[in-house]
Amino acid sequence: MKKFLLNSVLISGLFVSVCSHAADNEKQILLKKYHYEVELSLNRCTSSFKFAILGAEILKSPIDFKSSYECISDERITIKKAYEAVINTLEKNAAKTALKEHYIGAVSALQGIQFHDDERKMNYEKRQSDNKVKVDELWLRFEIEN
Repeated sequence: MKKFLLNSVLISGLFVSVCSHAADNEKQILLKKYHYEVELSLNRCTSSFKFAILGAEILKSPIDFKSSYECISDERITIKKAYEAVINTLEKNAAKTALKEHYIGAVSALQGIQFHDDERKMNYEKRQSDNKVKVDELWLRFEIEN
C-alpha cells in the first residue's frame, strides 16, 4: 500500500510538472508571437509609408498614404490581439505592467509612423529611429521584469 501511495504521489508530481512545463511553453510561444507581431507591424507600416514617399518622388505626384493609413489601422488590431492573448499568461504584476507599457509604446510608435506634410525626410527617419529605440527599450524592461 505504501508503494502504491508513493507511486501515486510521484505520478501526480510528474503530471503537475509536465502540465506546468506545457503552460510555460505556451506562454513563451505567445510572448514570441506578440513580439514578432509588433516588430513585423512596425516594419510593414514603416515600409508602406516609405514606398508611398518614394513613389511620389519618382512620379513627381502628390503622396497617396491611403494604404499606409490602412496598414496602421490593421496592424493595431493585430498587435492588440497578440497582446490580449499573452497578458493573462503572465504571473508577476511587474511583468504585466512592463508588457502593458511595451504595448502602449508599440501602438504609439505605430501611430507615429505617419509622415507629416511639413516634415523633412531626414527628420522623419530620425523620428522613426527614436521610436524603434524606445520600443526596444520597453521590451528589454519587460524581459527583465519577466
